[in-house]
Amino acid sequence: MRNHKKLFLAAVAIIIAIFLLKDSIESHRRQSELSLVSEAGEENFNMPQYPPLFYSEGSLEAKVIYQGPSLYGEITVFDYADFYRVLMIDGTMQGVWDFKNKSASTHTHDTNVFLKNYLKDIKDILVIGMGGGTMLKELEGSDLKIDVVEINPKVAEAAKKYFVLPKDLDYKIVVDDGRHFLQTTNKKYDVIMLDLCDIFDSNAHLWTQESFQLIKSKLKTKDGILIANLNVFRSGDEYGLDHMVANTIRQSFKNIYFIDRGKDSPDLFSVITFFASNEQIDISLLLADISIEIWDTDLSYPIVTDRDTAKIVRYYIPAAEKLRKQAIENFGFPILLKK
Repeated sequence: MRNHKKLFLAAVAIIIAIFLLKDSIESHRRQSELSLVSEAGEENFNMPQYPPLFYSEGSLEAKVIYQGPSLYGEITVFDYADFYRVLMIDGTMQGVWDFKNKSASTHTHDTNVFLKNYLKDIKDILVIGMGGGTMLKELEGSDLKIDVVEINPKVAEAAKKYFVLPKDLDYKIVVDDGRHFLQTTNKKYDVIMLDLCDIFDSNAHLWTQESFQLIKSKLKTKDGILIANLNVFRSGDEYGLDHMVANTIRQSFKNIYFIDRGKDSPDLFSVITFFASNEQIDISLLLADISIEIWDTDLSYPIVTDRDTAKIVRYYIPAAEKLRKQAIENFGFPILLKK
């Protein structure tokens, strides 16, 4: 009986040793992974590296490094082509940064060119909509003072953690609804920017006649500038969305200019940038750098007021669905992909 007991205890000891060895090997593997991640971050264009949660592939392979819920949609952060990092909410891109070339999307870069041409006159900027913080990254090293208002605290956290926000820039991040911030701040600005691109229920009130009137009141001088970015398609039910927004802006600003980057694109997709002021803007300074056509709005489209924000959201939904479809085709994952 004693021998049986000894054999049993010996077997238990062996099993425990195996588990301890396995745990030690796994711990060493995790440490090695973290070490490789740290080293890669130093070598890969100063792009901080994170272990993948999973990979997903369409026409391109995406390495998903974060995915989680928020009050305003499912947030996904992923890398592709080795040096691009993307922040996406519910299947629509909210920020893209090229760590190799230190550049953002075209509309962000173009806006940066415009602001740099006006640096002698511009000091204080308000940006409503943070995304991945790419506008801040584009303006790094400038003498501008920038307040960024972002309604989604999870987006602000993701931008700070995954996109390496600039150190050589005077900026402040405020988590608040953009219109509430405008209503409660005493500060005035040289430029106010709606860097939202999308129109959903959570921000439709920023695209109304009353909102643009409020924005005008928060500009320092008559020649203060509004800049707004908007995703549009040139076909389907959402056609005319840009004209609707432009006509609404015209109720508060005498002069409005358009930059349309997608007239010749196969899918007729474009990010429209509106520049508006009550004084003439020398847009030639911008065109000299990016050579983009300026066109007139169709005045037959209605303006948007606080009473009918649902109207503009309905116009935008088809565009949002097309963008989500593109995300599935490009990266292979639907709006809410689980591990």
